[in-house]
Amino acid sequence: MKERPALPSIILFAFFVFGGCSNPSGSSSTVSTTGITINTTGFNLELGSEPTYQLTATVAPTNASQVVTWSSDNTTIVSVLSSGLVTGVSLGTALITATASDNKTTATVGAAVWGNDGSGFLRYLNNDTYMYGWEFWHEPPATGNTSSLTATLASPFTIQVKKVTGAADAGFGLMFYEQDSSNLYRFIIATNGKYQLEKRVSGTWSTLVGWTTSSAIAQGNNQVNTLSVWQPSAGQISVSINGMIVISAFSDVTFSAGKIGLYVYSGYPTDAYPESFPGTPEDIRFKVTSPFSYP
Repeated sequence: MKERPALPSIILFAFFVFGGCSNPSGSSSTVSTTGITINTTGFNLELGSEPTYQLTATVAPTNASQVVTWSSDNTTIVSVLSSGLVTGVSLGTALITATASDNKTTATVGAAVWGNDGSGFLRYLNNDTYMYGWEFWHEPPATGNTSSLTATLASPFTIQVKKVTGAADAGFGLMFYEQDSSNLYRFIIATNGKYQLEKRVSGTWSTLVGWTTSSAIAQGNNQVNTLSVWQPSAGQISVSINGMIVISAFSDVTFSAGKIGLYVYSGYPTDAYPESFPGTPEDIRFKVTSPFSYP
């Protein structure tokens, strides 16, 4: 299996459905625009609990017009207002584009809309051909006694996960000790029976435990696997699959606390088992069972 691309490299294409414009900043429109920066490279929405996300854009140079037009390539999945407020409409993925007042300078971000599948699992759905090589991690919303923040993993973070359809070598599982989108750990499995442990530091992935075949993994689609990660002591990582410890007290002290959540990768056409969008969607279901229950 191949190492997966970093998140900024996977947001590439869009068809445009134009929205309105943000308020001008008062800067001169005669200054040539050189680029646009959006406040995120990708984000998640969740129907019912986190249905909206606020995007902002900064045009370079700073004395160029700050007017941008927001658009969604699929308004049946997400809609976007002239203010940059994005709303999830239905399950799926879509691309949001900011276009400068010169009508040629653009920047894009990806959005994934998750939702309860009606059987106790949170569903991730992707059949968008523009999202090959896509990766997302999703933090369960912090509501009531449910929190995506953990001081340490003294007790296991445990999820149940099953892949209904999608490529057999595309990883899915959990992420933990996330500082931000450029700094975190991830533990993933694939339906062909392999697992992997990696960390991302300053935007660069490095492999801690390479793709390893394990009999602990229930292979194939619609098979529920239970994944747990914890710290037996400071600076150590342990992982189990379906109750079998597959990584025992691996030493790494890069991160010692942070957010925990869910991770998915959508296979690229050149992978050993490529996704076949749009004919076959990538459909993955998640359930957090410890230290809190979600959804």
